[in-house]
Amino acid sequence: MALTVEQYLARVEPVGLYARLRVADAGELARNVGHFTDKEAMDRDRIVLDHLGPDGAEAVERAVSEALLEAGAMNREPAILDAGAGSGFFTTRVAERLRAHKLAPRMFAMDATPAMLRALGAKQAPIVPFLGVLEDLEGSAREAAKLQPLPPLFHGLMSTLALHHCPDPARFFAGAARVLQHGAPAVVVDMTEHGHADFRERMGDVHLGFDPQRLAALALDHFAEAEARVLPDVGCRDSGTRVGLFALTLRR
Repeated sequence: MALTVEQYLARVEPVGLYARLRVADAGELARNVGHFTDKEAMDRDRIVLDHLGPDGAEAVERAVSEALLEAGAMNREPAILDAGAGSGFFTTRVAERLRAHKLAPRMFAMDATPAMLRALGAKQAPIVPFLGVLEDLEGSAREAAKLQPLPPLFHGLMSTLALHHCPDPARFFAGAARVLQHGAPAVVVDMTEHGHADFRERMGDVHLGFDPQRLAALALDHFAEAEARVLPDVGCRDSGTRVGLFALTLRR
């Protein structure tokens, strides 16, 4: 039986957990956790909606859900991992879309920030939470399985607007491939390359977006298929700036 967020956080020791994981940059991790704890965690849903707008949020939900529907061919109750789930803004919405397609998804949400998981827990949604880092998904899942009922491998994986916080995207793709069943789909939604250096300070970003095709080529070192496409008429808006988004769909 899965622990609630509060039950789980009462039993896990974050500093010790991070030390056991293959963290790319401990200082960067500490800065990110601090940023999201102090500035965003309890207001994350509103922030995401403000950045994307209702139409943009719906477009992201649709892109992610369409990619993950293939998981239903593998299992009508697919185990889906949301890597870098934050407050679960997209976790809950994607789950609803999958249920609308007659699936019964089992949702698992990983994030590096305890405060983000607490915001997720406030939704009281049937989602299994655990702490972890994007650059060591395999280790994060292995550690979480000591406390939470995780599947041996997931039927699908999603990550939305999180990869630009990961110091080493190549390690993310390597770990993502290792926690997925053979043939399973994955989808990453993130920002296209931009020159707004202030995003690092104001939003805790590590990367100023990505070139979608270069990211797809990086993913192909670990996935059998990778296809990137820019999401039309969808962007992340902040303080008068607008940055485009792309979806990278993968198959293990």
